[in-house]
Amino acid sequence: MNTVISTLLLFTYNTLNQDIYYSIAIYILDHLDEIETISINELSQNCHTSVPTINKFCHLMGIETFKKMKNILSSTRKGRLEQIEFRYMQFDADNILNQIELLYQKKINKSELLEQIKKIVDLIYESKSVYFVGATYPLSLLLNFVEDMRIFNKAIYLEQISYKDHKKDHDENSLLIFITVTGRFLAMNKQTFLDLYEDVPSKKAIISQNEIFSTFLKFNVFIKLYGDDDSEIENLIIIEIFNLIKYEYFIKYVYNK
Repeated sequence: MNTVISTLLLFTYNTLNQDIYYSIAIYILDHLDEIETISINELSQNCHTSVPTINKFCHLMGIETFKKMKNILSSTRKGRLEQIEFRYMQFDADNILNQIELLYQKKINKSELLEQIKKIVDLIYESKSVYFVGATYPLSLLLNFVEDMRIFNKAIYLEQISYKDHKKDHDENSLLIFITVTGRFLAMNKQTFLDLYEDVPSKKAIISQNEIFSTFLKFNVFIKLYGDDDSEIENLIIIEIFNLIKYEYFIKYVYNK
């Protein structure tokens, strides 16, 4: 996708400092469902900045005015929802599961995978905020997923371990989803992982090949990857898994709501 929403996400994902422009971008993303009714004065007050700074931010995004940005955001959300609905009415979860199995080139337990997908979908819906935690890559694979979930009015963030050390206000109403294909990344960042796992009251899920996460650690959901290495094929499978999560979320919590 190449939209103002994706541009805002890329801005927040790649910025090295959480400056005022970062705060403006996050505020807009967190209020997409009401942005049409927010004036530039309200936005400046809520972001603790000035109207000229909001205008500078719009120019940074390549948009002349905040009013035009609001119009673009509104039309983008409406158009993307229509596209998603049309696409998802053409197939069902089995299509994505079959694609995942095709990528693996072997039989997988599709019913088990779908069961865990449905559990994580419910956790995402029930949580006020969702944080995907891991390395820069594969978190970058999720940008399209995050954009569409933002369009569904779900607050989702990407939290890169060992890249940004910004403390988040994780609480019992948030959900942490760890992504580590082989498990090596969390082993290399063991203390940070244990701090999040042990000290944060949030619900927790993990997506990994490594069975240790279901054997010795307790997660609300464990989504098993069926590969045995960290390959480009596994990256494609991760994208398809998140397509399945998005599909199930849309059908259960967005479509005809």
